[in-house]
Amino acid sequence: MLKPMSNIISLAQAADLITAAQSIAVFTHENPDGDAIGSSTGLTLLLREAGKKCGLFFSSEPPAIYRPFITAEYSTSLSQEELVSNYDLVIQLDTANTKRIAAPHGVIIDAELPLLVIDHHVDNQQYGRWNVIKEKTATAGIIAELSDILAPGHKISQQVATLLMLGLVTDSGCFRFDNTNPEAFHTAGKLLEAGAAYKEIIERIFFSKPLNRLKFESELLSNHLELYCNGKVALVKIPSEIIAKYDIIMADTEGLIDVFRAIDGVEITIMMYYRANGMLKISTRASNPEHPVGPIARALGGGGHEMAAGCLLPDGDMDATAAKIIDLIREKYQL
Repeated sequence: MLKPMSNIISLAQAADLITAAQSIAVFTHENPDGDAIGSSTGLTLLLREAGKKCGLFFSSEPPAIYRPFITAEYSTSLSQEELVSNYDLVIQLDTANTKRIAAPHGVIIDAELPLLVIDHHVDNQQYGRWNVIKEKTATAGIIAELSDILAPGHKISQQVATLLMLGLVTDSGCFRFDNTNPEAFHTAGKLLEAGAAYKEIIERIFFSKPLNRLKFESELLSNHLELYCNGKVALVKIPSEIIAKYDIIMADTEGLIDVFRAIDGVEITIMMYYRANGMLKISTRASNPEHPVGPIARALGGGGHEMAAGCLLPDGDMDATAAKIIDLIREKYQL
């Protein structure tokens, strides 16, 4: 297992590493979201267009909601021997800690590899041989900046622009979340100039839901939503049988937690469900900067941003964990 180490480098130094590399393998985190997909696929295309040998790898098939945007060839199959012998630089994107690293079965991303970590999570464990940690709206924003360093004055392709826009739009909640800043809009403007398919992203991610998803959300709101702390905390415990009832693939439910976050008066939102492997997934969101969820997630062994964080608990008891979270919130914020 990788050991946390501090070896922070600049993005310009990372560009030098990439330029010097003959072949590069790109990885991201488990259950990839829009930023993970956008930044990893966008970087892969960017490097391939520059003539680099670049392999893109996921641990399993990416969520269906993002597949129309994945225009680069990728693989879910790789051996440790192939990784070591065929690639002289490994890039891990948008992954704050070693627990969330996702690679094809049998591959271990360890300290023996020439590992470059690029991430926008400020609580990144700095576990790479080289680490670029920049507090941006999305890791896709770092890749957009990297593209300017790698090829100054060169206009990126429409495909790359669309993928980086996907990451920027999803991690900012379509520029609604508190991590949105002037730089995010500036980057979005440059991506639009390059031809990013902004409308297609918005339509697919935010305005297109199958009927079973809408029924699923309705049942959760009607029967599985609990309010605490005078309505300031919304808790949703999603039973596995409800997921099965509506044939829901949780990896495809981008933005589900925002359905409950939008309730008037709610400042903290918690969503919990069991993954197929039995692990308890907890996602949290905050609307009030005075009551961030980052500390709550870290108290449970997780992490993320101050206003959007989460964790995975092996063999976690949903009811007991929910009660613990509510107690943590009440104790910390006196709600």
